[in-house]
Amino acid sequence: SNLINMENLFSIADVSKETLEHIFSLSSRYYFPTKQLQGKNIVFAFAKPSLRTKIATEVAISQLGGNVIHIEPDVFYGGKVCSVESEQKLNTGREDIKDTVKNISEWCDALFARVFSHQTLLDIHSYTDELKIVNALSDEHHPMQAITDLFTMRELF
Repeated sequence: SNLINMENLFSIADVSKETLEHIFSLSSRYYFPTKQLQGKNIVFAFAKPSLRTKIATEVAISQLGGNVIHIEPDVFYGGKVCSVESEQKLNTGREDIKDTVKNISEWCDALFARVFSHQTLLDIHSYTDELKIVNALSDEHHPMQAITDLFTMRELF
């Protein structure tokens, strides 16, 4: 199976057994043998900073041939797209969240986001079918950590 065809990742329940086994197979080799993300642009939007998540994921995307675009929270919709207040329109004269997401989905392939509210990810998803969304951490789920934990258990036991 090809990881490019994976749908959104909101929780560990979104990952099929086959996809999980494919991820584990690639991970156990400690290198990425193909350029599955060649020509793909991945937006990083971190309301909650994490140096380890940022570096590890950026290196993986690079090794897979993809490009990372960092959007600082204060730039991405006035800092409100990745916060609990994401559903509120700001009176800053900037485009609303729906327009922002629609534009990003025209230029980019995926959004890798660490947010405070899981609802923020669902709100973003409601505005686009084209942009894949990967939950790097929310108040309800942490699927990237769950995958890592399952991989560790598989390797040790």
